[in-house]
Amino acid sequence: MNYDAAIREFIRRYSAAGGGQIEDPEAAVREVFAAYDQARVFAEELQETFLAEREHASQLQQALETLQASHAAVESSEHRFRALVSSASDAVVVVGRDDCVSYASGSIARVWGQLEEAVRGDRLVQHVHPDDVVKVTLALTSAREMKGEPLTVDFRVVADDHSTRYIEAALTDLGDEPAIAGVVLNARDVTERMLLEEELRSAAYRDPLTGLPNRALFSGHLEQSVGGERLDGPTVALLVVDLDRFKVFNDTLGHEAGDDMLIEVSRRLRELAPHGSFIGRLGGDEFAVLVRSADPDVPEQVAREVTETFGIASPEVSSVSVGVAVLRDGCETPQDLFRAADLALFHAKHNGRGQYAVFDPERDGSWRERLDLEAQLRGRLDGTSSVCDSSRLCR
Repeated sequence: MNYDAAIREFIRRYSAAGGGQIEDPEAAVREVFAAYDQARVFAEELQETFLAEREHASQLQQALETLQASHAAVESSEHRFRALVSSASDAVVVVGRDDCVSYASGSIARVWGQLEEAVRGDRLVQHVHPDDVVKVTLALTSAREMKGEPLTVDFRVVADDHSTRYIEAALTDLGDEPAIAGVVLNARDVTERMLLEEELRSAAYRDPLTGLPNRALFSGHLEQSVGGERLDGPTVALLVVDLDRFKVFNDTLGHEAGDDMLIEVSRRLRELAPHGSFIGRLGGDEFAVLVRSADPDVPEQVAREVTETFGIASPEVSSVSVGVAVLRDGCETPQDLFRAADLALFHAKHNGRGQYAVFDPERDGSWRERLDLEAQLRGRLDGTSSVCDSSRLCR
């Protein structure tokens, strides 16, 4: 439709609709077309806006789907991490700046014998063996000072069943990491290893029959005790106890009866020795007691009680003999004490057994020279070294 036809058509429809006379029909039509053009332009702009919003909505949907996928991946990763940590042989524990447990992996139940929920929020030392609280507290302090360098410490924990477990833990301070903000403990249960080591130490330094310290442990303890002891301090004495005629008893009644006898001797020595004494089995039928007392008469009283009250119900073995040596001038080293006690024991047995004797340098000096001479002569006759322990000849 051309422009003139459009004007006529507009006038016709306007008149048919009951409209009045239009003064300037052409201007009115131009206004209508202008309004139409504006409406068309607005519609086009609206359509463009709609298309843009739809594109934006599509992008938002894609972003949401990506975010959901990422969230699912994170959840899956966290689940996998928790599963790995829970099934790991080591327990992971995070201790905050307040020394409280902020995180504990599920494997702590297997390693520490304590539930994760029971540990979280408590101070770490609440679950540590009382004797190791100071050690763990110092280890935490040291780990924080080392700033990320690992520190290894052994300690004990008390499990929920009240049993004690040995723990080996590597402590690493990650306090500067916001997600952690604490000391990380990678802990493992080493109870079996520690008990095995304890058994090996016991086998090396304990008499398996009586449970007493053996000669090596007793000699080491004597060395430590005598090394820094002052001669004007408490009385320190070594008692060497020997069963009389034990070989006859052992050969007559058998080794099992002999073992029972040695066990009984060790039990009675524990009962008779003063508190703080150190008792050991030196070997065979020979025992030793290290006594320390402010009363100088105590060692001799102990020796008297051992010989007088050591009633052994056997016709073959009816007594014990005891040699006593006191730490003093001229008898100041562990070797001096052993030799002096052995010489005193020799004197006790020489006088009829079932007695005790205290080492007397004047009295036993000649015996020592004689025994040293006999030892040298025997060594030369046997082709062995001319220097040997003469005190062993008193048997």
